[in-house]
Amino acid sequence: MNDEEMNRFMNLLLEHGWRVRNTAGSDIFHVSGFEMVWELTNEDLYTTNILTFFIIGDLGQPSTKIKDIIHVTDKNNNQLIFTKNNIIDQINFIENL
Repeated sequence: MNDEEMNRFMNLLLEHGWRVRNTAGSDIFHVSGFEMVWELTNEDLYTTNILTFFIIGDLGQPSTKIKDIIHVTDKNNNQLIFTKNNIIDQINFIENL
């Protein structure tokens, strides 16, 4: 995933009413170990969710680079694997949050 793809994914979340609501002052791109966690809220649906992005470097080491995001899961263990040009899969994943 590159920066443009991450921006598109974030825009899809916004278009579907989801907002990242991590702790005040918390960097939404903070990585701990192999994970980056986003707490989401959707006021239109009166619900919350948690996205966990898994980030692994080329040699299997922890990474902090957006380009190394492999997949994301939600709190129900639904999974989206990021592949090139999988916008339809991204939309389906977001619609099922």
